[in-house]
Formats: sequence, structure tokens, C-alpha cells
Amino acid sequence: MRQLPATNNPTPPSFSEPLPIVKLSSFEPFHQTLSTESMNCKWLLLFLLLVLHASSSIVQATDHIVGDSLWTIPPSNKFYSNWSSNKSFSVGDNLVFKFETGFYNVLQVSRREYEDCKAENYFRAYFVGPATVSLTGEGMYYFITNFGNYCLLGQKVFVSVQRRSPV
Repeated sequence: MRQLPATNNPTPPSFSEPLPIVKLSSFEPFHQTLSTESMNCKWLLLFLLLVLHASSSIVQATDHIVGDSLWTIPPSNKFYSNWSSNKSFSVGDNLVFKFETGFYNVLQVSRREYEDCKAENYFRAYFVGPATVSLTGEGMYYFITNFGNYCLLGQKVFVSVQRRSPV
């Protein structure tokens, strides 16, 4: 059998001499190209963010304050129908009914209930004002109040909701 020497420790490296500095001049053009590409990428990203922001503000939902003021007994029977006929409603928009809680309400009803001013099988009810109603799909939406005879006095509105046109 062979025996190993008594000391098997390698000699530690000497750090007394400084390591040579190597200039990698061949990488300078690559670094410059990378910086130019990086700047182009940043400008492109900034441009895309601006376009995205501009387009999102264009297709943003609109809040329509019903009657342009308060949800209350109108000055004429046709007040709210005239108001809605002069507006354009799109899917994603909101109707905002501004009223004082306890004095008025808003009920989403069928066309027949709208015409008869009766809310026997309403779809939704809003008793706390102001009430915001999201227009989630295309079609006709009908709203009345069932406080007293306010609906018969004209406190009712319908809106026709269209698909949002593409930008």
C-alpha cells in the first residue's frame, strides 16, 4: 500500500500582486447599440402608453344625470322623455338618479308597468339616493317612482341603450 505524504495542504494563492486590468474595447459598440435600442424601446413604450390612455378615455363610460338635475316631479309630463330623446346611451354607461332618500325612489320596470305607472313586478329597486344604475346591455330600460302619484305626474323615464361604437 502506498502512503500519502503527511501534509496534503496546497499552497494558498498570493494576492500581493494586483490583477491585470483588461479593457474590453470590442464590447463598446455593442454597449452603444444596446443603449440606442433601449432608448428606442422606451420611446415606443411611452408612445403605446399614450395611445392606450387616449383610447381608454374615448371609450370610457358616461354618467348621465337623469333630467340633468334632480329626480323629482317634473314641470311637465314629457320632461324626462324629452331629456332621454336628446341623449345617446351606450352599454357601460350609468344613469345617476339624484334624489333625497325617503322622498323618492327608482324602480326598474317592464314597458307595460312604465306605461301604466304600476310597479307590481319590478326588476330592481333603488331606495337610497343618489342611485346609480349601470346600463349593462343593449335594449330599452324603463324607470318609474312609486311614491304617491308622482309617476302619473311624469316622474318616469325610459332610455334606449346601444352597443358602444368601436374607436
